[in-house]
Amino acid sequence: MAAAPFTANAIAGGPYTVTAAATGLTTVNFSLTNTSGTPATMSANAGTTPQSATISTAFANALAVTVRDAGNNPVAGVNVTFTAPGSGASGLFSNSTTTITVATNASGVAAAPFTANGTAGGPYTVTAAAAGLTTVNFSLTNTAGAATSMTANAGTTPQSTTINAAFANALAVTVRDAGNNPVAG
Repeated sequence: MAAAPFTANAIAGGPYTVTAAATGLTTVNFSLTNTSGTPATMSANAGTTPQSATISTAFANALAVTVRDAGNNPVAGVNVTFTAPGSGASGLFSNSTTTITVATNASGVAAAPFTANGTAGGPYTVTAAAAGLTTVNFSLTNTAGAATSMTANAGTTPQSTTINAAFANALAVTVRDAGNNPVAG
């Protein structure tokens, strides 16, 4: 019997073949796979922070992180919990709540589509957390939608004044979107 200890390198992947050969004998092939190590880092994917979306619409890019081991290999099967603020400017995940847990895929990526709620504001923070890893923060802003209403401000109507004199209060209106958020511009 011949034995040779063999150690996987730092690169996850496979299967790959290691061959044992001896003169005059049939070669023997070993099918080996290097698996990822323990999760060591988690980072936000490009284009996911900062982002803005109009109220009640989905953000263009799902909130996504990549989990890697100490050798920079992607780690699959890590549960990542995404959490949004429970009130004010915020939004909902695909499960219609402000919290969702997603397992990383074979590329080490956990992604959660996110839709802005009806409150304009921000930036606010959505977090991604996984056991033993540093939390990742996403900076998001909900922007006002298209103007849907215009009303006169208090104290501007009715008014009266003497001829050739300025009215006491400037004429002013407030423009709002469908979510009752003020619309600038």
